Amino acid sequence: MYDRGRGLQIEAVDYSPAVMHAMAARANIMSRQWLLQYQVMDAQRLCFRDSCFDVVIDKGCIDALLNSYDQEQWWISCGSRGECRYNGTESARRGRLLVREVARVLGAHSSTFVLISLISPKGRLHFLECPEHDWHVTHTLDEEHGNYIYVMTRGRRLGEARGPRDDEPLGSSSSEAPFYSQLQYGMDVVDLDELD
Repeated sequence: MYDRGRGLQIEAVDYSPAVMHAMAARANIMSRQWLLQYQVMDAQRLCFRDSCFDVVIDKGCIDALLNSYDQEQWWISCGSRGECRYNGTESARRGRLLVREVARVLGAHSSTFVLISLISPKGRLHFLECPEHDWHVTHTLDEEHGNYIYVMTRGRRLGEARGPRDDEPLGSSSSEAPFYSQLQYGMDVVDLDELD
């Protein structure tokens, strides 16, 4: 993502100091540290000002926060609620806090939240489709990697390009990648396969 960013400022956040230290060391080895900022932070209480980001990408954070909720829902769907040892209510509250924080730090106009999750729309859309967030939600399954990709946009719909790429539909780049594996944002294209 850094290589394709052409000068973008990228903030990486994780709850684990060890993860942030390892990522910063990796960036230093690759001589990329000057545009990457690593911060230990709780995603449910981000220390960023309102409307300060154009794009937020989450790969796995909401899945980790909602693990107990997902387990509880699985037990309920099996008709075995009494055997469930998970506190889904607390887990769901934490997931909603994360989504609310992402909505807060995203710009009010022309911003995008990309969520890469292992959980199907049945288990995620009710956290994402909230009128208070004022965004449009689209989703698809990346069958190759087994991930569901959710894209929440404000101020424009996914595929409504701006700038010099107005004549190029989303995903029509020379890479021949499916439409969901690339996000067009202004003049830059972020290939989601590179996030692995």
